[in-house]
Amino acid sequence: MEAEVAFRLGRTPESAQDVLACLSTVSVAIEIVSTRLVGGLGAPAVWKLLDQGLHASLVVGAELPFSAQNPAQLAWSTQECRMVVNGQQVAQAVGAHPSGDPLIALPWLYEHAARHTGGLRAGDLVTTGAWLLHTVVAGDTVEVEFEGLGAVRLALTTA
Repeated sequence: MEAEVAFRLGRTPESAQDVLACLSTVSVAIEIVSTRLVGGLGAPAVWKLLDQGLHASLVVGAELPFSAQNPAQLAWSTQECRMVVNGQQVAQAVGAHPSGDPLIALPWLYEHAARHTGGLRAGDLVTTGAWLLHTVVAGDTVEVEFEGLGAVRLALTTA
């Protein structure tokens, strides 16, 4: 499981520099990561990289209004995040995004999408990378919370 923050585009960006101004909502998300490899996540790192960190599913919480002009919503270095599995806190961090700013790659994403998929569009949901990671199994219940952004909960079925 990966604890993530997701953003929805309220309008179609006109340029890489316009992407941040197009963000309209923010939400807490849980990405379920899987693999096609024998040995699963215990496989050698290079093989997992070649497997492209297979995205299996995404659970998105309630969307809140977002504005890149609101400094309080851009205080990523002090953003608190926690993950609870089966009622027990398994991870907690402050400012844990790998780049320090989950929005830093959005201009690159705009260019990449324009070259390969026809571009980003109004309504697209963009995830921004893992803040926390934890391995879970079928039957577990996972909750991810970002202070001030909300929480999302997922019960993994056994079937």
